[in-house]
Amino acid sequence: MQIDPKKDGIDHLNVYAMGKTEFGRFFSNMQDSPIELPYLGSFRTIEGLWYYLKDQDDRYRTATGFDVKKLGKLFKESEDSKLLPPEVFQYIIRNAIIRKAKQHGGLELCRKPEYQNLPLKHYLVYGKNHPNPKVIDITEKFQWWLDIIDFIRTTANK
Repeated sequence: MQIDPKKDGIDHLNVYAMGKTEFGRFFSNMQDSPIELPYLGSFRTIEGLWYYLKDQDDRYRTATGFDVKKLGKLFKESEDSKLLPPEVFQYIIRNAIIRKAKQHGGLELCRKPEYQNLPLKHYLVYGKNHPNPKVIDITEKFQWWLDIIDFIRTTANK
């Protein structure tokens, strides 16, 4: 099924820094939501934590989400750079997103009726002002990450 970015917030929620909904922008890893994590310290964004876990460059701690992306392009992933097994990486990200939601109003967002039942997607939109923007759907690749957000949304509404 082709995703229509004009229906973000109508028949799905795009968890994306430039998504149409407050929910999608909040849960984007790029959003400024400083968190303090046991043993790991402080991070300005989840995106910064994500990249820090790959190569432990302290510049990721305080960079904006977009600056993290720029800095991350300089990083060349190799076998040596895989510091954590995937399940440990995902566990740390899960706990960080839960902490972010609790500390920065994410639970309240999850309780808004307009955000409770729509399926979560993750896609990029290029040329959004063009009549036919290019949509790159990466939902499947990051389904484990969307599942964390859905878990937070579900438990906030119990």
